[in-house]
Amino acid sequence: MQFLASPEDKDCPEADAPLDLLADCKKEEEYRRNIWKGFLISIPYSASIGGTATLTGTAPNLILLGQLKSFFPQCDVVNFGSWFIFAFPLMVLFLLVGWLWISFLYGGMTLRGWRGKKSEIKTDAEDRARAVIREEFQNLGPIKFAEQAVFTLFCMFAILLFSRDPKFIPGWASLFTPGFLSDAVTGVAIVTILFFFPSQRPSFKWWFDFKGKVSGLGSQWAQ
Repeated sequence: MQFLASPEDKDCPEADAPLDLLADCKKEEEYRRNIWKGFLISIPYSASIGGTATLTGTAPNLILLGQLKSFFPQCDVVNFGSWFIFAFPLMVLFLLVGWLWISFLYGGMTLRGWRGKKSEIKTDAEDRARAVIREEFQNLGPIKFAEQAVFTLFCMFAILLFSRDPKFIPGWASLFTPGFLSDAVTGVAIVTILFFFPSQRPSFKWWFDFKGKVSGLGSQWAQ
């Protein structure tokens, strides 16, 4: 929240200050307070709504899957891929509705604001936010090897989950006995790979040095 309160911000002046200055100060305080509320509410809202897109995103999804398997043991229609295809459009819709709702309640968005000119307080807050985000992004530096490895393995995890049994075409699970593999197998396999995958980029210089030494010894022996 540091972009909402600059170092030079101070408390509102005393009552003997000009009325316009007091009004601007109160508006700025109210705007900051509403933005803080909006941020705090949007975090759990976005986490809860975004988690509905996957079976493992929220606990109710797993409970529903467990109840479905208990009452209908022969039903294998619901899996990670089929649930994502069903729930992802709804998740995007509810996420958009939630963003609009919080923006109207706490973000100062109004029906007139689509065409109206932004206030100086809002413009200043957005400039601070943009500057802080740019600074933090630059401080991240280049992407590290470990981050690339985790991203690659995550993509592999998602692809394997979707392609295990997509229903409309045979998946790679059809190569095994029916019921032998589940979505948990993919997760355990990726986690196992992460345990022994190096966090630093491996160097194969030792291999070329070793080959050079071997060839050097062979040439000396031939002489």
